[in-house]
Amino acid sequence: MSINAQLRQPDALPRNEHPSLEALRRLAEEARSDLVRSFIRHMIQIHPGHRPPSRSEFDPADVPPLLANIVLVRVTKDPAGFEVTVAGNEVRQAIGRRLMGRTLESICGAAAPETAAPATAGPIRDRLQVVATQVPVYWLGAPRIPFAIDFARVEVCHMPLVGGDGEVSHVLSVIAYEGKGHFADRGR
Repeated sequence: MSINAQLRQPDALPRNEHPSLEALRRLAEEARSDLVRSFIRHMIQIHPGHRPPSRSEFDPADVPPLLANIVLVRVTKDPAGFEVTVAGNEVRQAIGRRLMGRTLESICGAAAPETAAPATAGPIRDRLQVVATQVPVYWLGAPRIPFAIDFARVEVCHMPLVGGDGEVSHVLSVIAYEGKGHFADRGR
């Protein structure tokens, strides 16, 4: 097929848009809480298009209403896992124990990501998927780790942030808790 014929076919044009941006657009329609939708809209706004945003492109000062519900984990290579570097006040209160400076694996009661018990493996497995695919992961359902407060449901969006090498260096998450006023009735 000639180049002119290819240019006349919109589907044949090369796409430079990263799959994470398309996923965010879909999640913006799917998210139930105003909090998670605000997070997703902000991530779309700062998304460079051709790759996920970097850690330096996410400025917490731009999203003060979200900060209490944010968790930032650093991806570690040796040993493989996730170290919590930032946990907002709502998250710390909900969990009811120290988070920052600890590994997600130790919080979930696992020695390593692959050893997490099935009941608590979800938050680790979700972040492993984010690292492997560089695409955000969304989850809505019953809490998968023990909370100090009994929530019926949580809504989470995990977003990859890349380092200078193009690999995921951090996973930024927002968590909305049903019963804390985060969920609006969207007729569902």
